[in-house]
Amino acid sequence: MYTFYAWNINYSIVLLASIAPIGKTPRSCPGCEGQGIRTVGMSFLPDVKVLCETCKGARFNPETQAVTWRGKNIGDVLQMEVDEAVEFFAAMPSIAHPLQLLKDVGLGYLTLGQPSPTLSGGEAQRIKLVTELSKVRDDITKRGQKVPHTLYVLDEPTVGLHLKFDTSCT
Repeated sequence: MYTFYAWNINYSIVLLASIAPIGKTPRSCPGCEGQGIRTVGMSFLPDVKVLCETCKGARFNPETQAVTWRGKNIGDVLQMEVDEAVEFFAAMPSIAHPLQLLKDVGLGYLTLGQPSPTLSGGEAQRIKLVTELSKVRDDITKRGQKVPHTLYVLDEPTVGLHLKFDTSCT
């Protein structure tokens, strides 16, 4: 499972390229089934995860990787950090706005294809917050320019935040 915005961006590029989305599909890398890594069983030692030799971690077959948009294929896009992706998708507001929110809450260093199990508790909380904040914009575009009335009550808003952000919340 990957972060929400990676799916949103993946879906947008998929539409542009007319290819199947990420996961085990006909467009996935046959060596790793779209995971980008392979697990090597080590008998008496813990299993080791290694980069897929076939796709080099891009998760797609060569035909899919050959499709590009603005000089980047889907593998390149999923390896982008949020900071870079904000500029790359500036012309697509439905993608640029949530990416800007991710950047605003201090998650600009995350890659778009980062697996969700690798996120810290604080990162996961901020992604949930961004998901909620981006819904407000979606409501505005559906209703015209009428701003919806939404109240967010944050209980212990500093739990999971870095000390740098903790002092700004008091």
